[in-house]
Amino acid sequence: MINLQSEFEEKLNIVKINYLKSLNEKHTLLGILKDLMFKTDNLKDESLANAFQEAYMYIHKLSGSSAMLGFSELGETSNKLELLLKEFIGSDYSSDKKVVCENFEILLNEIEKAIKKD
Repeated sequence: MINLQSEFEEKLNIVKINYLKSLNEKHTLLGILKDLMFKTDNLKDESLANAFQEAYMYIHKLSGSSAMLGFSELGETSNKLELLLKEFIGSDYSSDKKVVCENFEILLNEIEKAIKKD
């Protein structure tokens, strides 16, 4: 029984290490998407709408996976942005863009903190 537990913990640690490595890529991609989305006032452009949807999907996945792997602060921060972004998209981009942008920065900072803890 003890071997099974230690084997499980070892595999979980490998998953966490790989997850932390993937956060670098996610950080870069989300930073690019944030810049793309918030450097223009024409938010209804089709390519921007696609960028918002892509960002939403990445953040949704990040929210669930980070919480599941024990990165609770990252999970909470990404969940907050996920909800804000969902509202922003659902309101046809009429809700407060500044709040969404600020929360993007908070999430990017939280990803950096998680990476540095490793």
